[in-house]
Amino acid sequence: ITLCTVSTTASIDSLASGQAVGTGYANTAILVPLCNPSDAPNIARAYDGGGMTDWFVPSLDEMQALWAYPNRNAIGGFPPSAYWSSTNLYPNGGAFVTVNSKNKGYSEDAGQTKGYGFRPIRAF
Repeated sequence: ITLCTVSTTASIDSLASGQAVGTGYANTAILVPLCNPSDAPNIARAYDGGGMTDWFVPSLDEMQALWAYPNRNAIGGFPPSAYWSSTNLYPNGGAFVTVNSKNKGYSEDAGQTKGYGFRPIRAF
């Protein structure tokens, strides 16, 4: 899945920079109107798993918390892959941060159009 193939002339370079737990929803809300319907933010917002409709692409720290969760197999685990976060820490390059199975940490991506997995989450 691509994170965001910009569907407007607006730039997302300086947007969606929340990193802390609790900022993923706001990051996703910023990205939804700028991205194409087949991109991760719009897929997350359209998801209705469990009858809930408040799903979003997690921020970097939210992804880190999921990764560190001792019983992560109970929440679907993390197959070896890279996963999008909604955090843009590199605004001048438009790079979003991913969490991956190799370093369990940060991996800078050169662009949000690469195909990575993502884990929609919701606040509870």
